[in-house]
Amino acid sequence: LPKFEKGMEELRELSGKPDLNLDSAKQLQWVLFDPMGPCKLICPSRTKDGAPSTSKDTLAKLGHDPIVQAILRTRKVRDVLRKYVYGKGLIIREDGRIHPYWNTTGTVTQRWSSAPNMQNWPDYLRSVVEAPDGWVIVGADQAQLEMRIMACIAGAKDLIERLERADEN
Repeated sequence: LPKFEKGMEELRELSGKPDLNLDSAKQLQWVLFDPMGPCKLICPSRTKDGAPSTSKDTLAKLGHDPIVQAILRTRKVRDVLRKYVYGKGLIIREDGRIHPYWNTTGTVTQRWSSAPNMQNWPDYLRSVVEAPDGWVIVGADQAQLEMRIMACIAGAKDLIERLERADEN
């Protein structure tokens, strides 16, 4: 959240627009492309209606401009916050910790899934996750889990050895 707030603060300062709304295409069009706006950039693409585009692809072409860079960074952080901090399906407990909703049944593959998919967290977001006192966070890979269980139940020593060697690589 502080990274997002800092990004928005930087963006408002750079644009000279203290009430800048990233969801307003008209405001972004003025900031980026209007001859009276702060950037005065030439728009490389337009919408179907002929208006200057403010899409991610369009902005990527204009990445040299500091305001465009700030818009892209802020959008990225905002999207991560929307999905993984304020996202649909998240459970926020009394202690303020965020937990995903785990689905252990009903998937086509019969594997666990979570909403949102916590495996897709960006690294910088993972770095802020802390376990409560007395607890630890454990990461585990389900790769070939069913095969590993069957090999152990069947006592298939060759297969168990191969799976153990695969883990070493």
